[in-house]
Amino acid sequence: MIKKNTVIILGAGASSPYKYPLGSGLKTSILQVANLNSNALNNKYQQSKSAHNVSSNLNLTQYGADALLDYLILNKNFDPNDLRNFYLDFMGSSKPSIDTFLECRQELLNIGKIFIAYSIFQCENRNNLFNNDVHNWYKYLMNEISSSWENLSKNKLGIITYNYDRSLETFMTSDLKHTYRKTLLESIQKINETIMIKHVHGMIADAPTDNNKQYGSPIMSLDIEDAIKKLHVIIEEEEVRKAYVDIHRMLTEAEIVFIFGFGFDNRNLERLDLAKNAKNALIFATRTGLSDLEVKKINSKLDYKILFSKDETHDIVQFLRREVNLNGDYSDETIKFNSELRKRKF
Repeated sequence: MIKKNTVIILGAGASSPYKYPLGSGLKTSILQVANLNSNALNNKYQQSKSAHNVSSNLNLTQYGADALLDYLILNKNFDPNDLRNFYLDFMGSSKPSIDTFLECRQELLNIGKIFIAYSIFQCENRNNLFNNDVHNWYKYLMNEISSSWENLSKNKLGIITYNYDRSLETFMTSDLKHTYRKTLLESIQKINETIMIKHVHGMIADAPTDNNKQYGSPIMSLDIEDAIKKLHVIIEEEEVRKAYVDIHRMLTEAEIVFIFGFGFDNRNLERLDLAKNAKNALIFATRTGLSDLEVKKINSKLDYKILFSKDETHDIVQFLRREVNLNGDYSDETIKFNSELRKRKF
C-alpha cells in the first residue's frame, strides 16, 4: 500500500515494455503509414469523383494503411496534397516527435491526430500487456497497491501520463476483475475512485468495458474518428490547459514524485515546473538511455532536486526493487551517485 501522497509521472518509456514506441519510434511508425507516393494519392483522388464512398466504418486492421488513406480521401474529403505535404514536412523536420512537430504546424493537427491514433491502436496486443515478463511494472504496481479490494481505496496515488495509449488502465481494470471477481465496469469505477490518472494529451480510447472498444480488437475507421476527439496534442487546446491545473495541484500536494520513462523534454519540464510545484516532495527518476552528463544537465535546471537512478540500465522494476520503493525508502548508493555526479566536472 502507498501511504504517502505519491505522484507518478510517465513518459513514453513507461509503455515501451508493452511494445509501444518511444517518441522517435512513433515518428517512424507514422511516416510508414503516411508514405504513399504522389501518383497513388492522386489516383485515389480521381477515384473519389466517380466512386461511391467506402464503408462508413471500415476495418482498417483487415485492409491496412491504404484503407485509412482511402477513407480519409473518399469519405472525409482530405486533399491528397495535404496528406503528401504532411508526410514530406514531418519527414524533413528535425523535430523528434509528432507532438513537437504539431506544436509548430498547428494547421496539420487533425491529420496528425489521425496518424497518432492509428499508430497507437496498431500496438494494442493483449499478449504483450498481460505477460509474466520481469519488466512488467504494471504487475509490480498492482501487487503493491491492491492487497484487497477494500484496501485499494486507501492508497494515496495519482498518475500523470504523457502517453496516448490505454495500456495502464486496461491492465489495472483487468487485474481487478480477475483477482476479485468483479465486472470490468466495477473495476473501472474502483480505479477512478481510488487513483487520479491524468492523460495530459488525452488517450485514444477509454479503458475497455463490455460495451466499448476492446483492447487489441480490429481498428475501425470510427475508432479513429472517436480518437480525434479525445486527443489534445498542443498546449493551446483547452483540455491541455485544464489538465495542467490538476497536475500542478497534484504535485503541490505530493510527498513523493516518481518519474518513469520520461524524456525530460524542455517544454514538458517548463510546464510541470517541478522546482516550484513539487518543492516539498522527494523526486526519484529512472534514466534509461541517459548518460551521466545528460542527467547532470537536466538536474542542474531543477536545482538538483531529482534523485536519478544510479544505473542507466535499470528499468522501472529494477529501479523500484534495488534503489527506491514506492514509499520513498531509498538506497545509500543512489544518494551517493547523485551527490558525486553533482560535483563531477565534464
